[in-house]
Amino acid sequence: MKRISLLLGALLLAAICLTQPQQAQAALVTAVLCSGAEFPCLPADTIDSGFRANNVAVLFANRYTLLPFTFDDAFANFTGTMLAVDSQGKFVYLWGGGVGTNKLGLKLWLDVQLSQSYTTVAGNWSFSEFNSGGCNAAATAAGDNVLATLAINGATPLPVMNGICSPFNVSGGPAVVGIGNPTNLTGLAQFVFNVGAANQQVNLPWGEDFPDPAITVFPDPNNLPAGFTEQATPEPVTLLLMGGGLLAIGFLRQLSGTTSSARR
Repeated sequence: MKRISLLLGALLLAAICLTQPQQAQAALVTAVLCSGAEFPCLPADTIDSGFRANNVAVLFANRYTLLPFTFDDAFANFTGTMLAVDSQGKFVYLWGGGVGTNKLGLKLWLDVQLSQSYTTVAGNWSFSEFNSGGCNAAATAAGDNVLATLAINGATPLPVMNGICSPFNVSGGPAVVGIGNPTNLTGLAQFVFNVGAANQQVNLPWGEDFPDPAITVFPDPNNLPAGFTEQATPEPVTLLLMGGGLLAIGFLRQLSGTTSSARR
């Protein structure tokens, strides 16, 4: 069911992008805290949500963009960094790293999307993905896991990778995909937190690429390609943190779900 739910969400990504065209064309991180396993989360199951964007619409050749983020509410926290890199206006990388925390040890799903558009060369190119990380003792004892995959212009040709606590290192691809210019990459990840001790933590990077043969190490914030420059943001950073009016509803929903589960 976990695999099917994430695949369904990936197939629906194109429709989501059409309904949110401005967000889909910028460097964007979204996080949705959900009481159900579906991806994307249904409105009735949404506990809280937020996004952060830096408005880099299309990344140019030999440029990168970094987008740090923190999403936080009473139930969960997700803090990390997104990195997108364009090499030669052809080769592209998307990297996301951070720590997801289940503060109260309730059954929760944290759905994350990272999105960036790139300058590319039209053609049939080979894309790959990875999902690597570790978990603290509480997450390992609860049997938590992270599902992840990549969408390329809304399509999902690569498999869903299941990272099971702890540690994990899984990969997918390569898959040959026909693209034009520009090209959008969207990383999809779903943290699956099970009932257990408080402060369950899953720490990962996951990423996707059409790799430049001249770049031998996958770029991350501590390993940027030599000679590349950060692309300036044309507008101020947009920030919407998790938290607010949905918290009370979410709290009641979680208590109700926990009680129902206990009865079953």
